[in-house]
Amino acid sequence: MPFESLREELSFTPEEIVILAEISRSRTHPLREVERAKILLANIEGMNDSQIARELQTNRYKVIRVIKKALAYVWRTH
Repeated sequence: MPFESLREELSFTPEEIVILAEISRSRTHPLREVERAKILLANIEGMNDSQIARELQTNRYKVIRVIKKALAYVWRTH
């Protein structure tokens, strides 16, 4: 039985997803912003933290941190 995350799901509007997709393909945005956008898009697609880390060749802790910060930001703005 696979582990089921207890973390809240990220939810974005279609416009926000378009912006994230544009940033993830950008060659002019800072690399850290591009990587964050890719992490968030992969999470929206349903990939788990380990899969995202493997695909983006980064570590799982960075993936978790980016997603937690996004959740905290969304929480504060609503």
